[in-house]
This record gives sequence, C-alpha cells and structure tokens, in this order.
Amino acid sequence: MKSYFYTLFFILCLTPHFSKAQIILSAHDTLLCKGNTVSVQAKLDSINWLGNIIHLPQPQIGNISPWTVNIGFPFIFFGDTFYIQQTGLYNYIFFKENIFPGYYTTYFDWLSFQNSYIGSRTVYLGAQDLVQDSFSIVAQTVGTPGNRKHIVYFCNLVQEGSHPPYPFVDCSGNKVTNYVLLYEGSNIIEIHTVNMPGSTVCPYPNNSSLTYSNSTGVQGLRYVKNNVVNEVFSPGRGPYDYWGHTGGQYTSRRFTPIPNYPFYQVDTIPFQNWDVIDQVDSNAFFWYDANGVLVGQGPVLNATATAPNGQDS
Repeated sequence: MKSYFYTLFFILCLTPHFSKAQIILSAHDTLLCKGNTVSVQAKLDSINWLGNIIHLPQPQIGNISPWTVNIGFPFIFFGDTFYIQQTGLYNYIFFKENIFPGYYTTYFDWLSFQNSYIGSRTVYLGAQDLVQDSFSIVAQTVGTPGNRKHIVYFCNLVQEGSHPPYPFVDCSGNKVTNYVLLYEGSNIIEIHTVNMPGSTVCPYPNNSSLTYSNSTGVQGLRYVKNNVVNEVFSPGRGPYDYWGHTGGQYTSRRFTPIPNYPFYQVDTIPFQNWDVIDQVDSNAFFWYDANGVLVGQGPVLNATATAPNGQDS
C-alpha cells in the first residue's frame, strides 16, 4: 500500500513571548505494508527564520544604547549603501559605515536629536523618551541571499515617568512594542506597531525642559548629506503631529523607494505579526493529521499504516 502524510503542524517556543507557529512540512509518498510503522522527523534546518538572533543588552549607564549590528546584506537608504545599523533605546535604528564608534543621546529631544549625528540617517519607529526595564530588543536576518529580511524587534519598552522634585508621574504601565523590517533587493522599509500607548502625559522625563515630550511618537525616515535634509514621515506621525498623544495598535506603514523627491512613498498596509524564534522546545512539537486530529507529540512521529491496499493513509 502507499502511505502519505498530509499537512503536519508543530508548535514552537518563541521569543520575545510565547506564541504558536504553524509550519507546513513537506510530504512524500512512501510504500508501506499495512500494519507497519513509519517514523517522520521534523527537520528544522530548512526553516530560515531560526538562528541569527542577536539579543541586545540593556544599557548599563542611564539610557546609553550604542548597539551596532550587521544587517547581513547591502541595504540602500536614500541612494547610499549601508551594511551596519545601530539600534537606539529611543525606538530608532541608525545606519552606519562601521561597527565603531557607537553614538547615543541622554534623552529624546527632537530639536537636538535632529541636529546630532544619529539624526542624520535614521529610521524612527515611534521615537520618544523610553527607559530600561524588563524589555527586550532583538535583531535577526532571515531568508536566502537576494531575498533576505533584517528585523529589529522592540518589545515592551517603557515610557519615561517622573519623580520628585518634579511632579510624580507613573508611566510604568505604558509599554511600547513595535518592529522594523528591511527588505533586501527592494530596499523597502516596513514599520509595524503592535502597541503605542496614547498619553498626553507620558513620557514625562525628569528634566527641567519638557518641551520635547510634545514631539513623542515620531515615525518616519530622515537622511542628511552635504547639508541637504530629506525627511519622510508617516502621515500624522511627524515630529509635531503628537502621534504619541493618541497612539495606536496593530498599524503598519511601508516606505517604498521611488526615483524622485521625496524619494519614498508611504503606504498604509495590513498589520502583520512577526514572531522571533530563537529556540525550539522539542517536547512542544505537536503533530496533526489532515483532519486536525492530534496524532503525536515530540520531534518524531511514529505512524502506523491503517488504510486498505491501494489507498492513502
């Protein structure tokens, strides 16, 4: 008889949070006598979104965050090619020519930020004043050459609060989660917002000048070269649009390069979830048959042929 294993799924342990992924495994025809058993093993090395995970450490001094990461492929930004990006705690990535040095700022102030070096070739996901807490920032590059993606995932970054001698403002419950995708070849940039808590108070930093809180939630691109400034922001999410006051959940914007000014087209696209998978718990593999019935657990499925001769099982 001929035994055929239909679509099979397994559940993986995910980071930065636990989730469920369904992976369609390839199926093959196998000649098998009725009553005999065949073993099917899950093969992970063909799944290109495993591995290459970089967990960026929490800053040890204040909010300093000079983290630099290899993108893994040449990425063209406003016509110039970069291989390195620096991830900033204030919810941005900045393109660089080399790993060193790392640049930082002590707080997010749009006026000074845009005039600094890190404001000269930057992707802002939802830039604002954020602090270290039990957050995670991970980066990874996935896919095959010519069709790779570089992802930077910001998970549960906390908006800055305030303590005496300033008015006490508790922002610990306001946590920002979003991520950016860079596409090889097309050089498209996508920003996906999972959660941007809206607030007219948070962030409320411990600083005598609170004017920069008004520019919270900046989302867009900025490139400065030879004193020429190019800026492309998501509609309603520019430096003085106060997007952080209203916030949003499960929204996405795509920045597609175009040959003429302003050099990027901004589109609203459907939100897509991206689970960063950096480890697999083999005990969490669950196998289902074509009817959705659980038939096994673990990395190996031992299945017995039950169908009459000449029919698929």
